[in-house]
Amino acid sequence: MLTQNEAIQIAKTVIANNFPELASKRIKYVFVAGKEHDYYMAVQWLIIGYRIYIEKRILKFSPEAFTGCLAHELAHLVLDSRESLWGRLWAIATGKSSDETAEERNADLLAIDRGFGKALLQFHQEHDKKYVAYNASEGMTKREIKKMLKKL
Repeated sequence: MLTQNEAIQIAKTVIANNFPELASKRIKYVFVAGKEHDYYMAVQWLIIGYRIYIEKRILKFSPEAFTGCLAHELAHLVLDSRESLWGRLWAIATGKSSDETAEERNADLLAIDRGFGKALLQFHQEHDKKYVAYNASEGMTKREIKKMLKKL
């Protein structure tokens, strides 16, 4: 099981090596617990930076699976930084983006492009042992990730 400090260290290493455009951003890691959290990780845009909420259950996953989920969330931050101010304000005001499915799939694609395809697949495999598998509306499926890995 990962400790919170180990999780933060993994995040710092992944940012430094694979998401350098985030190195200058203020990112706060908030660890949460409880059944009211229906995610393993989530990002929140703030005017002065970002928060990454990490549900403590994911600390029980393998380091590789944790890293795959983290890379997906960091990809959201990169994609978010490319979005217009109006797009961000819309997301904040409504609590949703204009196309959540596309956002999730694009985050997966960027994570794979940055070298985290195997880790993302490992996350899906460990997730699916305990929960219903992700479907195509929630991001890339295991089959799609495997197909992408074969192309690399």
